[in-house]
Amino acid sequence: MEKSTYNVGDVVTGCVTGIERYGIFVNLDNYYSGLVHISEISNSFVKNINDYVNVGENIRVKVLDVDKQHCHLKLSIKNLEYKSSGKKKNKIIEKGFELMCTKGYHNVTCVDIAKYAGVSTGIIYQYFKDKRDIFIEGVKDYSNKIMFPMIDILKENKFDKSNLKDVISRLIDSFIKTHTMSKKAHEELMAMSHLDSEIADIFHENEIRITDKISSELTKNGINTKNQKEKIHISIGLVDNLCHEVVYHKHSELDFLSMKEIVVETILSLLS
Repeated sequence: MEKSTYNVGDVVTGCVTGIERYGIFVNLDNYYSGLVHISEISNSFVKNINDYVNVGENIRVKVLDVDKQHCHLKLSIKNLEYKSSGKKKNKIIEKGFELMCTKGYHNVTCVDIAKYAGVSTGIIYQYFKDKRDIFIEGVKDYSNKIMFPMIDILKENKFDKSNLKDVISRLIDSFIKTHTMSKKAHEELMAMSHLDSEIADIFHENEIRITDKISSELTKNGINTKNQKEKIHISIGLVDNLCHEVVYHKHSELDFLSMKEIVVETILSLLS
């Protein structure tokens, strides 16, 4: 079999045959093998190489130097050029967030995420510093998925004080539906928000955004009361508590429809 030809700058695929504390051994073909030195794995500090790759895993690497006499290559993972946005990055966020919410943040590693997303562990570290980065991006996406359906209801329906009660009822139904569909995600997010200030900040910023959006839509439709944003903030708290009652802490002795009616009437009173 004729030897393959490798040149500096080539991007090739090889199989990880060994991992040492100083680097990753990669087999390219029947003749050539190479080493990814620990300094060429990631732009971030690498504490444990086993967090990045597994023996037997196929990875893409970039050729830095070719020793034709000994059929040996110096290789790099961090020098691979990936677009900062795209389908692969979004897939890692989606699958990683899903896995962490299902199994629990502290029970999942980047290796687990890579397997679940169908990518190599090395590629994950081209986009993200660690699993926390993935989780943070997932939180942002999740927050948008909760907010946008509610805003769409306001934008797609003309309303005034005469039919505001019906619109509020639909907003509550949308909020409950979203939480019911992603119950585990919401539970994990609530737990993490108490442990991570950045996640808590995302929720805080999202509350401000949704309050501003709702206030803007109400004003466009001729509803503008004193301290409107404060009243909307209080209303969101009422809806959130009602949602938690339905999804997480349902009391069989309490009637949901009655509680919903009370919340709707309370919000109407606040906005009148």
